[in-house]
Amino acid sequence: MTIPAARAAVSRGDQTRESLLAAATTAFARDGYHAVSTRQIADLAQANQALIGYHFGGKEGLYVAVVERVAAQIGAHTGPLLERIEAALDETREVTNPAALRDRLLPTLLELTDGMAALLLRDDSAEWMQLILREQQTPTAAFDSLYSGFMGRVAALITEVAGRLRVDQDQTANRVLAATIMGQLVVFRSSHAGVMRHLGWVEIDDARVAYVQQILRGNVTALLAPPQA
Repeated sequence: MTIPAARAAVSRGDQTRESLLAAATTAFARDGYHAVSTRQIADLAQANQALIGYHFGGKEGLYVAVVERVAAQIGAHTGPLLERIEAALDETREVTNPAALRDRLLPTLLELTDGMAALLLRDDSAEWMQLILREQQTPTAAFDSLYSGFMGRVAALITEVAGRLRVDQDQTANRVLAATIMGQLVVFRSSHAGVMRHLGWVEIDDARVAYVQQILRGNVTALLAPPQA
C-alpha cells in the first residue's frame, strides 16, 4: 500500500521529533542544560539543527518538552497504582476501625512502592532519573511539569495514607514520613554507584528487584505501624 505524501511527511515529522526528544534527553541528562548545544543534540539525533526551532521553538522549548515527556512516561507507569490508592482512600472515608483501615490502605501503598522500585531499579531508568535529579538540585521552569505530572501526586497520596494510619502524628510529621519513603526508593538512583558498591552488586536482576521490594515493604509497614499504647 502506498502512503499518501502528506501522511508520509507527518510520519517523518513525528519520527524526527521523537529522535530529537530522545537525543536531548540523553544530552541534558549527561551534561546538563547549559553545557549542551542544539548542534550537539541535532548531531546526536542525526537531524537538521533548524528542526529544533521548527518543532520546539528552540533549546528551552526542547528542554521543557523533554521534561514533560519524562513526567508523562512516569505518570503512565504510576497512574494506575495511584488511582488504586485514591479509590481505597475514598472507600474508607467512614471507616473508623484502625485495623480495617490499615488492611485496606496499606496494601495499595505497598503496591505503589513495589511498582516504583521496579521502575527505578531498571537500567533504562538511569538516564531520565539523572535528568530528574538535576532538576531537584537546580530546578528550572520545567520543574513544575515534574511536580504536577507525578511527583506531587505521589507525595500527597503517601502523606494522606500516613495521616489516616498514623493519627498520632501531625501533618508535618506525616509529610516528612512520606519524604523518607520516597527517599528509600530514589536512593537506588541518586546514590547508585555507592549503593551498588556497598551491596557488592554488579547488576540488578529480577530476583534482586524482588528482594529490594521485600525490604521496602517491611520498612514502609514499620513506619506506618499503629502508635504504641
